[in-house]
Amino acid sequence: MTPRSPRNHRIRRCVAGAVALLALTMPTLSTSSGASTHPRDTLHLSTPTALRVIGTNLWVANAGANSLSELTSTGTLVRTVSGAKYHFSTPRALAAVGTTLIVVNTSPSLTEINGVTGALVRVITGTSYHLNRPVAALTIGTNLFVANEGNSTITEIDATTGRLVRILTNAPKGPLRFDGPVALASTSTSTTLWVANAANSSVTVVKIATGAVTSVLSSPTYDFSGLAGLAVNGADVWATNSATDSVTEFNATTGAFVQNITNSSLNANYGFNAPATVISWQGFVYVVSPPGTSPMVTQLQATTGDANWMMCNTNYAFNFLGPASLAILQGNLWVANAANNTLTEMDATTGVLIQDVS
Repeated sequence: MTPRSPRNHRIRRCVAGAVALLALTMPTLSTSSGASTHPRDTLHLSTPTALRVIGTNLWVANAGANSLSELTSTGTLVRTVSGAKYHFSTPRALAAVGTTLIVVNTSPSLTEINGVTGALVRVITGTSYHLNRPVAALTIGTNLFVANEGNSTITEIDATTGRLVRILTNAPKGPLRFDGPVALASTSTSTTLWVANAANSSVTVVKIATGAVTSVLSSPTYDFSGLAGLAVNGADVWATNSATDSVTEFNATTGAFVQNITNSSLNANYGFNAPATVISWQGFVYVVSPPGTSPMVTQLQATTGDANWMMCNTNYAFNFLGPASLAILQGNLWVANAANNTLTEMDATTGVLIQDVS
């Protein structure tokens, strides 16, 4: 697929369906060569809610069809995985350990499949796992952590065997360490797990080796409100605040507050509107603002918090609608649009549109 050619211009800011111009340098898209679009329905996408990369391929969870779609890096369908034996039930999240793909089902259950062949590995279910409205999953080493919003617990499982490791929960008469957890973050070398709690706007810091809670970060110090997503980039953790249209940055080692970024902060070029999903790649942080007819994807510079660019539907003819998940594959950013059954591929560095697939 041939991306639209960039040239120097001023970055465009999306404002309520209009386009405002800011005096910055930013590549634009040539009108002489449009981004390519696959014929509709060829990928069997149905309310795509989660993305995960395994090897050089992209996996998509289809909440509307209880299925998975596997795509190549160019957006070509490899296979569709579905059927009763997989126990898919409105899948909400995806995680991976090596070439094993893990599907978080609303049912609640977890489905493990071979990410190379699509073959079923196992289905994990049962009361001992305390799965209750699971909404997020993260792998650290070979262990899987699942955030259960319904009962405010974190389930830790050995993903290679399906064995329960532990349940992280609140003490019967202690303070609320977990309260409606909706997002998890860590790194492959970190000894810490961060848990975003939407119900009480806090982040719980957990020591991975023991499951012990070392601290709970909360407002007013951190300006958390309506927490929706977490990501780690370098020395800091980034949290999206859907209730205040902002992103909070704090130090990953000490937990010290760094800054709260609003639409008027720094270069005032963010376009945050109930920001939700956040991921990091190299020196960048990517934030999705899903509401409205012109949702936003914003790229931040991790070292400063300045916005490099923001892209929306009134900006270079993107086709975002209900964006629910982000993933990086071979230097390109993929966006799952749950509300129009499409995926958008864009250059992760420049923001240039490459293609829409459906």
